[in-house]
Amino acid sequence: LMAAAGQTGDVRVLWQPPRSGPSPAGYVLLVGTAADHPTTRIPVTQPNLAAQGVPPGTYFVRAVAVNGAGAGPASPEIAVIVP
Repeated sequence: LMAAAGQTGDVRVLWQPPRSGPSPAGYVLLVGTAADHPTTRIPVTQPNLAAQGVPPGTYFVRAVAVNGAGAGPASPEIAVIVP
């Protein structure tokens, strides 16, 4: 999981699809403003997300792959600092 944030609140998050197991049908980003406490679930179809106008702050993000069998394990959490 990698992220970059710009001065204007533009945030881009990228991650690698799982290396083994069934192919994901999509992903869910788990986002919160405190470590290990996600408050928002963002479903996406590709292993990346670009967002604009994100308010300044520190966000903690994890990615989870999902398919018809359910959700896989969450990625390690990263901190995204939006200036």
